Amino acid sequence: MSREVETEYKYLISNEHFQELLSKCDKRYTFLKHKLQVNYYYDTEDNALNGSKTTVRVRQNHNKMKLQIKKHRTENGALSISDEYSGSVNELPFTMRIPDVQDTVTLKGSLITEREIYTFSENSIICFDRNMYLGICDYEIEIEISEADKQEALSVIEFLGLSQMPIMSKSERFFRRLEAMKNG
Repeated sequence: MSREVETEYKYLISNEHFQELLSKCDKRYTFLKHKLQVNYYYDTEDNALNGSKTTVRVRQNHNKMKLQIKKHRTENGALSISDEYSGSVNELPFTMRIPDVQDTVTLKGSLITEREIYTFSENSIICFDRNMYLGICDYEIEIEISEADKQEALSVIEFLGLSQMPIMSKSERFFRRLEAMKNG
């Protein structure tokens, strides 16, 4: 599995604010592409991985799938830094074994993201995400950056008027909703 460090700022906002900022971004930054992706989330029977800030997912983009293990290591306001390990898979398993986890992990459900991507430097992007999961639709902005673009990212955040409030990751929101549905 390959490893990379993901550094991003995350903001959960209302649909109205999302549309307003998308329009604002469209006037200033370069549109890169539109993307539809599906995250299939896995965990142990008691969801211990999510509880320990580890996400196991298969991410599907078109007909390509990747197994990804994401270990969230730092959160500071809206800034999130994670270690992400990934490798290709040919089919979507219902259960699987993964390194460093004694229990089998089982497919818990999926989250669909409709993403519009803008670029503000060679290695950094602004993602406008509409996330649909378990009867919920939420709106999120992710600013994925390289370390060299940290100052420029702060300028983007200021331009968009985003606050530094911490938010839960997509997987945390998914698992929290799943738990709420179980408990009625």
